Amino acid sequence: MHQIIAIITKADDQAEAIDNAKELFRTEIKEKSTGYDYCIPYDDDIEDTSGMETKWEPSLVRSVNGKKIIEFIFDAQMDDKLESLKKVREELAMYSNEDICNGDKTGMLTYNMQFVGAYNGPSIRLYCEDFFEVRTREDLRVVMENITYYDWIVPMDSHF
Repeated sequence: MHQIIAIITKADDQAEAIDNAKELFRTEIKEKSTGYDYCIPYDDDIEDTSGMETKWEPSLVRSVNGKKIIEFIFDAQMDDKLESLKKVREELAMYSNEDICNGDKTGMLTYNMQFVGAYNGPSIRLYCEDFFEVRTREDLRVVMENITYYDWIVPMDSHF
């Protein structure tokens, strides 16, 4: 399954940002998470099915394109979380406490509960250097307050 991730990293230029993001993925994200096979930066050869009206390319965070990428990724992450929360609320009403505790025929309830608890969706994630995953609006506020001219956002296609 494919997943969009974006990594905020410090660099002097786009090439260095890509190298830094690849290294961060290899040494931190892949090592500390399970199931990732690979991760490659978006380029013209990767078909965009996201519906986002901007370029999927490494960009300075402070640029118009960089801000659009971060906004799109964070909003999609929150939409996934809220959709899972809605499903959990609906499914909780369908089962008794005994059913839930015993795992008896509870369908996707446990999966959706894990989803909500993880504070992110399976299809999109935003990371900052030092393996700081941006999961809440407060996290995003802190990251954006500390952005410098040298911060780049590198959108990547990963597979797990």
